[in-house]
Amino acid sequence: MLAASLCFACMGAAIHWLGGHLHWSVVSFFRMFLSALLLIAVAKARGIPLLVRGVPAMWVRALAGSLGMIGNFYALTVLTVSDATAIYHTMPVWVALIRWVVYKESLVPVQWLCVAGAIAGVFITEEATPDALSWGLAAGLGGAFFFAIASIGMSFLGDHHPQSVTIHFSLVASGVALLCMALSRPGWDAIAPESVTVGAALLIPAVLGSIAQVLMAGALGRGHNVTVALVGLTQVIFAGIFDFVLWDRDFSPVKIAGIALILASVGGMAVGRMRRGAIR
Repeated sequence: MLAASLCFACMGAAIHWLGGHLHWSVVSFFRMFLSALLLIAVAKARGIPLLVRGVPAMWVRALAGSLGMIGNFYALTVLTVSDATAIYHTMPVWVALIRWVVYKESLVPVQWLCVAGAIAGVFITEEATPDALSWGLAAGLGGAFFFAIASIGMSFLGDHHPQSVTIHFSLVASGVALLCMALSRPGWDAIAPESVTVGAALLIPAVLGSIAQVLMAGALGRGHNVTVALVGLTQVIFAGIFDFVLWDRDFSPVKIAGIALILASVGGMAVGRMRRGAIR
């Protein structure tokens, strides 16, 4: 899982860099479409069935995940890599809130404290107030919310092969990214790579994302979901290292405190669910 976190962090850094050369929807489309092609090739070689129509739960997962992807990718292009990554990791908080509202699952006081801590940590990190949300912050929070819906939807997919589900999601997300591109109508200079280097770099998020997904699936397949979740938080640390080394960004004490509060709250939420027997 540590290797998967590193791959995800590298993917985020690549998306952030590409966002300075291409429109974010273009980066999103190539990330998902190229990943789909890679996964389809692997599925064909392994004899894994492809699902075109899918069941209703699969479409909910794909559409919610696509909206989450749009929000996350936009945040990665306009915020720092570490900020966008930390906001993405508030997803377990949204899962708990959605389950509380929809399935009437109760939350103990410690979990409510974790919810409040994670949300407060986001605003502390961005030094923002609820009445002064930036587009990047709003997109990041929205992305985490929709990824939470997609995560819950995974439990209703039955016995479908995980790779078939991922391919279905990747294809749907590619279509959503194309729709966003059409609606935002970026100029030609924001669509066409300005150099061979930029064009080739579009492969990096797709390859790293696919590798990370395989590594994460393997880690989850071995059980110990809480350990996987906690180790996954190291993605934020890797992202912070990239911000410091590649973009020479400084971290104020306030920003460090905000990110630490997010990680502590999300980690506490995972441990709390384990103790309540919700996950292994």
